[in-house]
Amino acid sequence: MNPLSQSAPTKRFSILFILFFAPTCAFLQTYSEYYRLTSEAKYQMHLGVPNKAIVLFEKSVHLVKEPKGFDLFCMANCYAHQKQKRRAYKFLKQAIKQNILPPPKAISSKPFSDVLSSKQQAKAIARCNKKLIELESDPTQQRLLDSVYYYLYNDAFWYGGNNKKAALKRGEKYIDSTLTSYSVYKQKLVNFIQNNGYIGSTRVGTELISIPVIHLDYDHLVQLESTLEKEFESGHILPYDYGSIKSTMEKHQSGNYCAYFLDNPKCGAESIETVVKNRTKVGMSIYLDGDDYNYKDVFSKRRLLFFKTQY
Repeated sequence: MNPLSQSAPTKRFSILFILFFAPTCAFLQTYSEYYRLTSEAKYQMHLGVPNKAIVLFEKSVHLVKEPKGFDLFCMANCYAHQKQKRRAYKFLKQAIKQNILPPPKAISSKPFSDVLSSKQQAKAIARCNKKLIELESDPTQQRLLDSVYYYLYNDAFWYGGNNKKAALKRGEKYIDSTLTSYSVYKQKLVNFIQNNGYIGSTRVGTELISIPVIHLDYDHLVQLESTLEKEFESGHILPYDYGSIKSTMEKHQSGNYCAYFLDNPKCGAESIETVVKNRTKVGMSIYLDGDDYNYKDVFSKRRLLFFKTQY
């Protein structure tokens, strides 16, 4: 018998392994590539080159079953700038369907007012209002949103003595008087995410939950590590926020904030290669140091010049 040949059980195991795990690996690769393309597209929007952004967006939407709502809205914006009425209206409607609800003023002003008729603008605004009513009347959605605000304002109350008055003023109804310490609050947040998952923009339309999560200390973040990894792999955590959390853990361990970001003065040129590798792995753009989903964020001219010559 050839010692290199596989036994029947081994072959069956290999086939099962491929059937169960290959799709997962393919999904993760597709997911990262999707976000890499959309992040670069937003960078092109920032530069004012909508035609290049459109090419990148169009490549990205074919990679996933359900493109993210904000990406669809950005596509609509780009097509509006390019005076492509049908495409602009198509992606605007798709974005609204996915709970991206721009205010009426955003729909009735440039660039959409340049390409959409007043009737189309009115229809889009009506769709937004209808969707808003649906979301507000959904008890599950409302419960999750209330939970986000609960943890946001209680975090603001406990995180630094200067925030207590502002937190009380802005979120009085969410401040929990039964909490006895910041540590008790943090453990409650950890338990909530372990039980409910990460309640970010893909689920409730806002990333506010990322603020209290990033404020957690290392011991609490370690408790959440496996949960957050699963939530990232399922698409519930956006790459920028996942990178922020991973960088926070790195900072707690070594004092180094250069794992995924280059916006710390201590991050020198020697860190760039590692940072680019980390960012690409989770689908972040190599160009942005701010929120990947706010393409108007501040850019470092020095860093952009470096990227242009190196990548």
